[in-house]
Amino acid sequence: MSHDNCLIDVPPTLHHFLVIGGTGMLSGATRYLLSRGNKVTLVSRHTNRFSQFSSFASQLNPVMQDYQREARLISAIHESQAVFGPIDRALLWIHETAPILPISIVKELEHQRNNCDVLHVVSSAEADPMRRGETWFEKMASHPHVHYRQVILGFVLGERGSRWLTNQEISNGVIQALDSKSKKAVVGTVSPWRMRP
Repeated sequence: MSHDNCLIDVPPTLHHFLVIGGTGMLSGATRYLLSRGNKVTLVSRHTNRFSQFSSFASQLNPVMQDYQREARLISAIHESQAVFGPIDRALLWIHETAPILPISIVKELEHQRNNCDVLHVVSSAEADPMRRGETWFEKMASHPHVHYRQVILGFVLGERGSRWLTNQEISNGVIQALDSKSKKAVVGTVSPWRMRP
């Protein structure tokens, strides 16, 4: 019997994602992760924002927490293992007002599992040609069990100048980066820098 015409449906590998910043501009990316069957520990300061994902309630671990309160957030991330097991993927959008939080999260994730894939969404400032100091890639290099990747949010050039990305454009770009496994991606463009809005 020939098997040439037989298709084997292989289910996707499912993960436990930690998502920070996923109820606002990244809500489309959060919905995408849930729609693919992943479990998501979702951190938000706003309780009412969890309701947009109510159809995925069995896959969602909502964590009401302000990431400015780092110790409480790290404790909540640690406790989230009891819900869906170790976190093996993370999608992080953290404002620059909490500059060391990504490192603290990575340290916690290293304690939970040997290897974790982290996609860090950063502002266009990360691409500033005049920027000095240690890059995020250098900061994360001392965490060998974390596969660190980055998405830079750029801008859009048009006939009348430039504009910032819409939430939908941001989510679409982040989804592409999640699927591509590239080390570094830019949503929109960051050049010419002088055209930044």
